Order: sequence, then C-alpha cells, then structure tokens
Amino acid sequence: MLSRQEKLARLKTIIRRIHGGETDATSLADQAEERAGFESIEAPLPAPPPLARPEDARKGIEKVLTDRDQDVSDDELNGLEAIVLTEGRPAVFIDGGKYGDLPNPWTSLNDPAMRAKIQPLFASIGRVDLPNSLQIPYGGTGFVVGDGLLMTNRHVGALFTAGLGLKNLIYTSGDAAIDFLHERSTRPDDSSASLVVKQVVMIHPYWDMALLRVEGLPPARRPLTLSTASPDDLAGRDVVAIGYPARDIRNDLNVQDRIFGGVYAVKRLMPGKLLRRDSIRSFENTVSAITHDSSTLGGNSGSAVIDVRTGQVVGLHFAGLYLKANYAVPAYELARDPRVVDAGLNFDGKLPPSTDTDAAWARLQDVERVADRSTPPPPPPPPDLSQQQPAGPATGTGTATSVAVGAGAVTWTIPLQVTIAIGQPAAVVQAAVAAPPQAGEVQEKLQVPVIAPDLASRPGYKPDFLGLPNGELVPLPDLTPAGKKVVAKLEDGTSELKYQHFSVVVNKQRRLPLFTASNVDYQPAMRLINGRKPSRKELTGLGPNDQEQWVTDPRIPDANQLPDVFFTKDGGAFDKGHVVRRDDVTWGADFAEMQKGNGDTFHTTNCTPQVAGFNRSANGEDNWGDLENLIQKETSAETVCIFSGPVLADDDRTFQGRDRRGPAEVKIPKAFWKIVVAKGDDGPQAFGFVLEQDLSAVPLEAPLEEFAVPAPWKRFMKSIAEIEGLLHNWVKLTWLKEHDAIGTDQGRRIAEGVRKSGRGVD
Repeated sequence: MLSRQEKLARLKTIIRRIHGGETDATSLADQAEERAGFESIEAPLPAPPPLARPEDARKGIEKVLTDRDQDVSDDELNGLEAIVLTEGRPAVFIDGGKYGDLPNPWTSLNDPAMRAKIQPLFASIGRVDLPNSLQIPYGGTGFVVGDGLLMTNRHVGALFTAGLGLKNLIYTSGDAAIDFLHERSTRPDDSSASLVVKQVVMIHPYWDMALLRVEGLPPARRPLTLSTASPDDLAGRDVVAIGYPARDIRNDLNVQDRIFGGVYAVKRLMPGKLLRRDSIRSFENTVSAITHDSSTLGGNSGSAVIDVRTGQVVGLHFAGLYLKANYAVPAYELARDPRVVDAGLNFDGKLPPSTDTDAAWARLQDVERVADRSTPPPPPPPPDLSQQQPAGPATGTGTATSVAVGAGAVTWTIPLQVTIAIGQPAAVVQAAVAAPPQAGEVQEKLQVPVIAPDLASRPGYKPDFLGLPNGELVPLPDLTPAGKKVVAKLEDGTSELKYQHFSVVVNKQRRLPLFTASNVDYQPAMRLINGRKPSRKELTGLGPNDQEQWVTDPRIPDANQLPDVFFTKDGGAFDKGHVVRRDDVTWGADFAEMQKGNGDTFHTTNCTPQVAGFNRSANGEDNWGDLENLIQKETSAETVCIFSGPVLADDDRTFQGRDRRGPAEVKIPKAFWKIVVAKGDDGPQAFGFVLEQDLSAVPLEAPLEEFAVPAPWKRFMKSIAEIEGLLHNWVKLTWLKEHDAIGTDQGRRIAEGVRKSGRGVD
C-alpha cells in the first residue's frame, strides 16, 4: 500500500500534468459536482456513499498547485484521488461495442468522428480466459494482430504454457480461450464470441509478449494495425488503453470498489497520455519500455495502448505503478525484431532490424538443440569426487550418492528435469522435478539443484555437536505457548524441519523462518576432497549460466511457505537470501554428505527476501560470512553452532508479490539476527548480532518496477537478551542468554573488529 506522502506526490504530478494542458485542474472539481460528486462510474448496483466532496477536491488541488502539500487534509487527499480517477484518468465501460461519454479533459473523444475511429477496434480485443483453471478465471487481455494471431503478455502466456521462444513450447489446446465480449451487459453464459486458443506461437524471450493462434476468426475481428513510429516521436500523444481491469490488491480496495462500482473484469476504455520511455526490469532483462498514465489495474495485462490520432497500437501494456506510470512494450521495437515480423503481424510499415534482442534469442539455442534430440544425450563421465575419500579421517557415515556424482545416473534438461538410472536406481533419486512454470518465471536457465531424497531421514541440528564438557548441550530455542500457535506443523504435530546439519522452524503466518539452528564444521578434513573444495557444478549439477530454482518442503503445507515464484516475480527487488548459509553446512565425511547439506539449503523454508547489496558478497564487504570469519579467527573454533532468523516486526512494510495461487501480500523483514556459539577456554560463548537493511528504495507496492539501488546494511553487536526481545515472545533464548559473551574480553574484541569494518556497534 502506498504511504500517504507517496500517494500525495503522485497525485500532485498528475494534477500538474492536467493543469499544464488545456484544462484548468480546478475545473475538474466543478465538473464532478455537476456530475453528482464522486460516486461510482455507471454502477449497475445502488451507488455507494460519495467517496469525497467536490469542495475537498477543489481545496486539495489549490494547495498542491501552490506547493502547500503539508496543508492537505485527509479529506482533501481522498478528494484528489477521486478526482484523478473519475475525471482526470477515468475508466469507462464499453457496451455493445460503444464506450460511454467521457468527462473533461477527454470530451474530444466523444466526437462522432473520433468514435468512428476508435470503436471499430473493440471487436478485435478480448479477454484471455483460463477455462480449466479453478483459481484464476482469466489471465489478461489479448488482441488480434495477424491472420489468426493474438498478442498478449508473456506473463499471461506463462499461465498456460511452458517454454520460451518459437520451438518446443508446451501447451494443451483448450487451456486458454479468447472472448471478445465480457462487456458489462454480457450474460454470464454468453460464449458466442469465444474462441479456443489452438496453439502458442511465440513466448518472447526479451519482451513481455506472447503470440497465440486461434481458428475461425470472423471477418469483423480484423487485425489491429501496429505502429512503427518511434516512441520518442509519440510522447505527449493522447492514448486509450482497452482491456479488462481487475480488483487489484496492490491498491486501496475501498477506493477501487467505490470508483469502479464493484464491477471488474469487463471491457473498459481508459484514456491517458503517452509519456517518455523508461527502464524497467522485465523477467531476466532490463528493457526500455514506453510509459503511459491511463488508470489501469491488475487484469489490464495485455491491453492494447492505442494512439487516438491514428487508431494504431503503439504499445502492449504489461506493468503499472498506481498513480504513477504504466509500462508497455513498444510496437516500434517489435517491428524491429525479424522473428516477430516473420510471424505475420500487421505492422503499418517496415523498419530496419535491431540487434537488441539477439542475445536473448541466442540464449535459447542450446536449450532448443537439446530439446530437438529424439534420444537423450550420452551420460557425461562422473566427477572423480564420487570415488575419492576425504583428506582426513572419516568421522561420520556416508549417504547414497546423488545424481551429480554419477552413481549410475545423469540428469539433464529438455526442458523438464529427467533422471535416468543405469545400474542401481535405488541409490540415485532426484528429489524435486521442476514444476510447471508459474507466471513470470524464467524458463531456460532456472533449474533445481541436486537435492537428495528422503527428507524424513535427515538428522537435523545436533545439540551435542560442540562436545562440551560433562555432556552439556546447546539446545534449540524454546517455543512459548504463543510461539507454538504461529509455527507450521508437520503431520506428527512437531515443528522442527530437520535437514542435513541444520533445522528450521517456520512462522506460518509470515511464511518465513522463525528461527534456524545449524552445526558448522570449519575443519579442512570436513571441507576438502583430496585437497580441494568441490565446485558449485559438482555440488548442484548446474551449469555456469543456470540459476537455482528453490523448492518447497512437502512436509508442511504450501500455504505456510513462500514458493520460488515469489522471488522470480518480484522484478529483481529481492534475492533469495539463505538464512542458513550454504557454505556453513556444505561439509561432511564424504562428498555425498557435503552435497546433501548443500542441496537442503535450497528449500524455501530456509529463504527470506534480502536485497542484493547484502545477500551478494561481491556487491559489498558486509555479509554474515564476515561476521563468522571474525568469530572463528578470534575464538580459534573449529566447530560452532549458529542460530539465526529474520526479525518479524509488526511494522515491516508489505510487498505485493505472487505465489502459486496468484497475488500475495508478504511483509519484508528489515532486520535479521544471528547468534554464534563457540567452545571457549572457559566454556561455551554466545555472540549475538542484528543486521538492519534500508528498504526505502524498494518499490514495495509494485513487484514489476526495477530495483537497482543496493540497500546498505548496518551491523550491530547486541546482547542476546535484546535479541530475545525482538522475537514477539514467541521464542525464549534462556541457555544462550546464560552464555552471552558481549561483556567478555573476546566479545569486546569482536565488537571492535565490527567497528573497524565501517559499521556501527551499539
């Protein structure tokens, strides 16, 4: 949800844009008063109470135009929001192929000659329905662009298609349809204008665009003409976006319901201005999109953005920021991609080809070559690690060798992960197969690392790991009665998710770890195989260009944990931050044990959103690894126990993202805690820390806006009693408080080391 200050700033920009044109912005309030205030637009139900009074809107406009923002009252702010949405940037119904009358400053669109240019286009614009989906009735908007061809967004196409590019796209005929009606007056059982999508022709690897094929298009549904005019020459033009806005959880639902009269998912026309180009993160690319300021909502994905002067499509809407800007794929850029042109689209001219998208297309070639093979490739020779023994004496038991070390198996992508067993299949199981893609997931390079099977056999965190005198244990934190109510439960009623060398307890309300506990062994004998550390490829089975796809833990409900799609649909705002560091638990008596610890960290139960500046050590010197190295150096410890987790504060800001079921609201932690326990000369010592991140630069209300500013972290050494105070009385750290080393000489030296690193210490 937008803050009051940000909402006012965005409304001020729009009001100034209107005021800078031919229309006096204050006249909008007078006009609204004549139209009976700010009630819902053409609502078929009894009108709700007025959203705001015209006099409040008038006063608010006068104040923002004279830079008296601080004097704008809440009632005046509501009036500003209502006036912008109902008068300045309205969304009118399309019924019977005609749109309703538009208010000033859009009265020129009411002219018969203008209607004659715009209204015939409606017959070729429809709603992309998902007949076989029980959760999502429709994915967005599509429109006719060629002979039997429809254009929509890639992220819409990803709801029913697996794959990228032109070849090897996986689609089941009937999973999608296009309905050219779905107007306000259309009967629910009227399917007379619906056609089944027979084929997915293209999922563009660079632009958020997809092409679908249908059969039986009547002559009246002619291809719209795609403009080849440069976006730079179009800035400032009046445009209309035509699509199917849906109720959007990113914005104030009460305001939406009042303004839109509770009527969503029907065809509307939304006028606005075409603005300058702007960069935005779209899937794995940063693209230069065209922007506009029509009042779109979620559900407008795939809307045609039409220049009212020419009647041509200038953009394909794909993302938006409430009251700020909307983003569209420029038709001009599509006309410069030979693969798009060759598909048979109705462009108004021909342009020289561009090389801007060549790299994205080239990335598909290797995947397509593999998928084209009728027989699987020969298995590569297994790495020598599978037969090697650790450099030091073995102190643990081995486990079944997994796919990456060649125990009679090989895994490759076609694009689904497939495991072929040769010899002894019982010893080799691939734990997780890549699920059908969710909307917006990266297809060609997103792969599940090697994860060993049989999670139920994992030992989890071991309290006796440090070998303390007299058999003293380092116990797990204690859940309070309140804590037991908020944690995710396994089938047996317990809450500890046991993995290799670590355990996780999940807060089911926040869908994030409540705390983790891990055993860490720094001894070279536990880290090296024949004198060297295993590579990432050997541990994960992934190539140099592959990205790790995380998996949910089947032992607790999906609703209690965040899926991988949340992080691939966030516009790059967050990294999948390991709570238990991968390197901490990638140790063992043999390679298989190392690989098991490594793979287990890629469960989303061990994941929390962290901005790139902290999570990627290459982007900055400050990360958890620095702290652990400092403690290890100071204590000379060869083994430690580590407890960690996010600080789940009530005032954490909400990020609007996606999960497998659709839109999802997730609060993003702004602080994380860690306690490291080492065996000292005089007994166990516990060192506590809290790291805080600045989320002010993250566009939390819109997952599709680019995030490029690394957020700084502030590192603090804290008493463990203070850390316990941050945990909502869900967890007690009694044993750890008894061994808190913050006041010891070693604690002071570690604090000084933290201070010298350039960060503050309380």
